[in-house]
Amino acid sequence: KRLQKVVSVTTSITTILWLSGVAAFAPMAALAATINEGDIIKTATNPDVYIAKYMGAKKFKRLILNPDVFASYGHLKWSNLKTVTQAEMDAFTTSDLVKALTDTKVYKLVPNGDIGTKQWLNMTAEAFTAGGYDWDSIYVINNVDRDNYTASSDITGGTSASPSTSASTSVAAGSLSVSL
Repeated sequence: KRLQKVVSVTTSITTILWLSGVAAFAPMAALAATINEGDIIKTATNPDVYIAKYMGAKKFKRLILNPDVFASYGHLKWSNLKTVTQAEMDAFTTSDLVKALTDTKVYKLVPNGDIGTKQWLNMTAEAFTAGGYDWDSIYVINNVDRDNYTASSDITGGTSASPSTSASTSVAAGSLSVSL
């Protein structure tokens, strides 16, 4: 008889919590992904794959242009791809600035599907900063990645709206610390 009361009370409390919506919070917490430096992430509703980067409190994501670029990074594995919520994805600022490991130029990338263009940020460090660019957002990439983008016109002066440029090598070389 006592066991029957315990089961009845437990069932009643569980039902009340479930109907009031309190139980809905438990699955939400379980779905939240832990996103670490270098993780590859996407949302369930978008096929685009990004790589995560942290610089202090700043969180960046960079699009991996296509499967060939993905494959050019031997350490990336499709089995490690994390599906995250849109809110988690939106917590990261999209970075379109890159520097190839063997190149001193910083480019702004403009993807268009599985192809894209790159523009060299042909400017001084002062113009780079004045143009609103963030040194911390620059990703170091391999040559295959860089060369999957077609060269376009340079961005000069730091205020151009065109899609790609390069920064001063003396400052850029000392500022870069994260690679894909």
